[in-house]
Amino acid sequence: AQLKSSARAKVLSVLTERVAYLKLNTQKSPFDDIRLRQAAAYAIDKRALVEGILGGYDRPVDEMLSPAHFGWIDGIAGLPYDLGKAKALVAEAGPKAREPVSLLTAPLFDQRVVQAIQQMLAEAGFTVKIDMTDFGNWLKQMQSGPDAGPQMAFSRWSCACQDADGVLFPLLDPSSSWANSNNKEIGELLADARRTLDQKRRLDDYRKVHGLVVRDLPIVPLYQAAILYGAAKELQWQPTPNESMFLNRMSWKE
Repeated sequence: AQLKSSARAKVLSVLTERVAYLKLNTQKSPFDDIRLRQAAAYAIDKRALVEGILGGYDRPVDEMLSPAHFGWIDGIAGLPYDLGKAKALVAEAGPKAREPVSLLTAPLFDQRVVQAIQQMLAEAGFTVKIDMTDFGNWLKQMQSGPDAGPQMAFSRWSCACQDADGVLFPLLDPSSSWANSNNKEIGELLADARRTLDQKRRLDDYRKVHGLVVRDLPIVPLYQAAILYGAAKELQWQPTPNESMFLNRMSWKE
């Protein structure tokens, strides 16, 4: 807002390949119950996060990629925001849904978003405590595998490669320390997609992976993150999704 009102500066923005998501540990209570993973997904109003907190620059997404990636599939539909359904599923799950849940985060993330997620989950009937830790410990916990990893965590992911393999394989393949699901079908599809150069076959594999993520919900994709630059009004430059700054693509116009 300050840059927009400046006589000398302007805002340059771009939607990046970085995707924010909520990680739900399918191997730990209470999210080993699919009803409670569904309830968490229904409880989160992605558009409210983007428009109410992030200024409308970011974009809600229903898959763990962005349109900047090879492997993005148009038409994938995640569970929509529906607080009524979320509450009903929490009630159906009974005492398990009332277990205290830890939401892991670190200082480098926007804590306004983390707090909003906590509140949305609380409105659905969950009891959520934010677990703030330093980034080194956050990384250690996130890479501990499903048995030792956190119940739930907020994160953003970018591979800077603009290819689905750099996102989906580390986050979802059962062999990855980042994964919190042992879904062998997802693992087989990811392995098939990385051993062929046939783009149609790869896209078909990734379409199936996106569908399985919607069904099983080991992660809930939230939004494609935007990056904002403050620039002198004379600078001529278009930011790119990979967040690189190439000086040879910049020029100056008085």
